[in-house]
Amino acid sequence: MALRNSIRVPAAADAIILRQHRAWVSIWFVLALAAFILGLARGLGQRQLVAVVIFGAVVALIIWLWVLAIRGCGQLIIAADAITYVSGTGKTVAALNRQQGDLLRVGGRASVQWGNNRYLAIQGTATCIPLGLYKLREVREACTAKGWHFQ
Repeated sequence: MALRNSIRVPAAADAIILRQHRAWVSIWFVLALAAFILGLARGLGQRQLVAVVIFGAVVALIIWLWVLAIRGCGQLIIAADAITYVSGTGKTVAALNRQQGDLLRVGGRASVQWGNNRYLAIQGTATCIPLGLYKLREVREACTAKGWHFQ
């Protein structure tokens, strides 16, 4: 697998590919859409043109942002020689190479108030892969299956 900052990094034939959980992103958009669609319906029911235009524009904006957020979800490519995080646009954001070591550590913490700021790194290096929309259990299982070890 080539580890360079390019578009569409090919995964090794035996690599495990984990995709980010889009449902975690979608829940906030669904809640916002529900609120603004209620406002739009009320404006239509009362025949208030200004409310219909404003709420209609906000609903369209939320849908557009939702599509962008889903398309921006990346993937984690876990192979025996490297772990690579690729963004939704196909660009390599971060890569951990086996030559740097094989002892992984998970840093940061999950916070209910501010989201998830966990990351994956090789012990003793500064390169970090964000794990915000991944289930930690799935990442650990995939890494262990490819011969990586955890601290």
